Amino acid sequence: MRQEDSGNIGIIRLPAEGRPPYFRKVTMLLIVRIIHSFFAITFLGGIVFLYYCILTGKPSRWLLPVTVVLLVEGVILFLNNGKCPLEPLHLKYGDDKGFFGMFLPEKALPYVLPVLFTVTILGFLLLVRFV
Repeated sequence: MRQEDSGNIGIIRLPAEGRPPYFRKVTMLLIVRIIHSFFAITFLGGIVFLYYCILTGKPSRWLLPVTVVLLVEGVILFLNNGKCPLEPLHLKYGDDKGFFGMFLPEKALPYVLPVLFTVTILGFLLLVRFV
């Protein structure tokens, strides 16, 4: 294939139908991991922000939206029996570790969601002093 045929300058690319299935699978897994990372950073950042407001004693205008986002996340996890709704996408594209499996040892994985749940609920209980 020549460069002029691909429509790209300086890059030779195979057309989508000519790419091997493995290439598409790896690309989709990368996209799923990027999306999952965005959500995880948002939720973990929300928990950190919640505790920041509690420890400083200064509620922010962002406290209500962060609280709503964390509550919605909790409801989604509860409705999914404690499993992230993106987990099937990880499995579909060949990721046997899941999101936290990329960073944590396998022995710690069963405890991740219960610990995050406990830390978040404790934060909500401490937050009551602002109401």
